[in-house]
Amino acid sequence: MLLPLLMASCLPTLAAAEQVSAEAVQAEAELQAEIRHWIEMLGNDSYAKRVRAKKELRRLGLTAFDLLHQASTHEDSEVAIAARHLISSLQINWADSSDPPPVKEIMEDYGTSGNEAERKTRIGRLAQVPNRAGLAALCRLVRYETSLRLSRDAALLIMQQPQLPTAVQRTQSADTIISLLGANQRPASVWLRVYADDLRRGVYDAQRWSELIDRERSLVDGRRSLQTDTEAVLELVRVCAVRAQDANNQAEAMRLAMETLEMIPPGRNELIEAATWALDHQLDAVVIKMQQRQPIPFSKEPLLLYAVAEAYLGQDDPQQADELAEQALSIDRLPAADSEEAQNMTRDARENLALRHREIGVRLQGRGQFEWAINEYRHIVDSLEIDVVVAAVTRQQLARLYGSMQEHQAVLDMLLPLQQRMQNDAEYQRRLQNTNISPSSLAVVIMHHRGLLFAEQNQVEKAQQSLANALALSNRNADILIAMYRLPGEEEWRSKVRRELDAMTTMFEEYVFANERDYRESNSPTNAEQLATALNQYAWLVSNTEGDYRRALRYSQRSLELQPDDPMLLDTCGRCYFAIGDYKNAVRLQTRAVKLGGEDPAVHRQLKEFQAALDASAESSS
Repeated sequence: MLLPLLMASCLPTLAAAEQVSAEAVQAEAELQAEIRHWIEMLGNDSYAKRVRAKKELRRLGLTAFDLLHQASTHEDSEVAIAARHLISSLQINWADSSDPPPVKEIMEDYGTSGNEAERKTRIGRLAQVPNRAGLAALCRLVRYETSLRLSRDAALLIMQQPQLPTAVQRTQSADTIISLLGANQRPASVWLRVYADDLRRGVYDAQRWSELIDRERSLVDGRRSLQTDTEAVLELVRVCAVRAQDANNQAEAMRLAMETLEMIPPGRNELIEAATWALDHQLDAVVIKMQQRQPIPFSKEPLLLYAVAEAYLGQDDPQQADELAEQALSIDRLPAADSEEAQNMTRDARENLALRHREIGVRLQGRGQFEWAINEYRHIVDSLEIDVVVAAVTRQQLARLYGSMQEHQAVLDMLLPLQQRMQNDAEYQRRLQNTNISPSSLAVVIMHHRGLLFAEQNQVEKAQQSLANALALSNRNADILIAMYRLPGEEEWRSKVRRELDAMTTMFEEYVFANERDYRESNSPTNAEQLATALNQYAWLVSNTEGDYRRALRYSQRSLELQPDDPMLLDTCGRCYFAIGDYKNAVRLQTRAVKLGGEDPAVHRQLKEFQAALDASAESSS
């Protein structure tokens, strides 16, 4: 759509604005006065004058946007309603001709979407476009998005983007923000002007932000503005706390985080979200303070108790942490399978309790609290008969976790009873069809981990046989072949492994070529994901065995271009850097993988391996 007037991208930069002539200033003042006049006429008693006012304001287009937005809360309801209608009718080019293709794609038909959730998703995608390429589009959203909530979301996402490394880049971003916001006085625009000033000076101005937050809070507490609310201020304070941390001002970050306690709604989900945020930013004292302020809701909710337990771990108090974790596990415990209490409960009631414990286990695993997650999973496995579907699914999930922790006997203990039951009970096998548990998949995992267990026990021939059998059933499983490659053996074994390695490497290379062709023909999200997977398969196999390590690194880097910040792909890229001896970048990528995909113990273990190599390299060179 074309704009009735030039967009904000045509506004002068701050430097140019300082040179604006007196005549231009006077012209702008007169224009603003004209807009205010027509807005007031929207409430005139004369129908003809109201119609004339609407016509003139439409003619003025986006020039009138800011004052129309202010008028949307006018004390005269007729003026307010007319102003809102005029705002909704303004035509806005959400994508500018200067925007890069990814931004244009995200913003295509943005103005036609009446779904706020969809628009919010697009705003989030804009913030993820590399190199801040979505900054200009986000600034337009801050200024022109009719939803104040989405306008604030866009501003906060801008403020949460990674710190720019050079003064030139920071100044360029600040100039973009100032030029696009113009004279807009929305709360989000006010926040961004302060942020832009911080960018220019390369600081976090704690005093200025504190004053701004106090002003926002006073507006909320006094109910003196419809343009802000407690939720908006809470998010602003959290963003400021993180920015204070980034500026190495931990005391200010803690002060701001403590200030949020009065703004957190009392609901279960809100408390969990607040505790999670604090833990994610190493603000452990905030979680402990939350429990002290609201002991009753914390005592009834396992996830909140686990959050406090994690906070005590961060405070180097593992005894208190384990006591709280045990208290959390005891809430809504499942009765023993053969107990009278279990007999008196319906099957559905027991399964619902089990699902709740499983959900908690998944959350704990995602936070890297593996032992607590195992306790939750084991509670289900130990309390339910194996023929209960949720018990079977939990066995599989627990086996995966044990496998990532290299506890191969524990994997077998979980899966062998499941395999035996499926072999002897066709009806049970049918009931598990929708769970991704099949006799063939179980056989592969059991053979794989049995082989790894034999290798640990130095039973090399048995290990070779088990792993070879597993690979025969799953000839695309790179992890099995990697385990075979790492096994000692005679020349016959080494030759067999090399043949398998050549065949799988060639197969994965062909997958890359085929998916690259499909992606070039249609670069859809599905094709991008499939190509990234093919590239990752090759890179993971080669970087863990032998071959063209440089090509593996290029493939891994390409996969991350297609699927940025995918933890699995980051994990592979870290391994590729490690393979070529670049331990610094290996640690950098792996640290990012742990942050984004902390639910896999193998990712943590690989980081320790890379860090040890980096430390050893530093010692040898000193």
